[in-house]
Amino acid sequence: MQRRQRISELLEMWICLLNSVFYPFAIHWLNSLLIHHYQSHPLGPFPSAAPSAAPSAAPSAAPSAAPSAAPSAAPSAAHRSKLGTLSAALDFASTMTNEPIPHQDITYRIIGAAMKVHRNTPRGLREKHYQRALTIAMREDGLLVEEEYRLEIYNGKTWLGRLYLDHWVNDCIVVEDKAVSRCMGDDEIAQVISYLAATQAPVGLLLNFGRSRLEYKRILPPKAVQDWQGAIAKYLWIPH
Repeated sequence: MQRRQRISELLEMWICLLNSVFYPFAIHWLNSLLIHHYQSHPLGPFPSAAPSAAPSAAPSAAPSAAPSAAPSAAPSAAHRSKLGTLSAALDFASTMTNEPIPHQDITYRIIGAAMKVHRNTPRGLREKHYQRALTIAMREDGLLVEEEYRLEIYNGKTWLGRLYLDHWVNDCIVVEDKAVSRCMGDDEIAQVISYLAATQAPVGLLLNFGRSRLEYKRILPPKAVQDWQGAIAKYLWIPH
């Protein structure tokens, strides 16, 4: 049993290492693939304006000049959606390939500690149990960890409320814990992005201990975040 557990630990660490090393290369490949695809399969012309009336059969007195191309109508909703999706995908791939993941060595250690917690604790516990166990595991690995890190949030001079981060690691990384049985989605990612905007941290980790395998995501702050104070409002504590 101990031998099988040790093999499982080694496999999980190798998976984590491969993800950390080869993830940027995979994104670079995705970037190249998207560009090649849309160069080979262009979006095509936008729907043109209403067709002109059919020309009369009578011959004209003199040959007319070649007709100029009719102005195109505004792009349809489907075209705008396709263009927006392509733009977002290429921007994401470009961001990931041109900028290395900050503090990659520390995030690797945090993920390793989370794997240890996930392996040694049962599923179905409340988020707080995994949070405390992860704090212990990260500190055992020599990381500087503040649990329930308190942060006062302002919009200019106006106090909006108090934010509590699950973990603030080495004064540079936001760690958010979850314990849900479903796959994490846009809402959880948006939550961490708002935390990155509030802390000016260069990278965040989103961890989910509620599934059969540890789910984790490294999240980088976007190039521009608008109205993050409004987005973060629902996560703030305000005395009544």
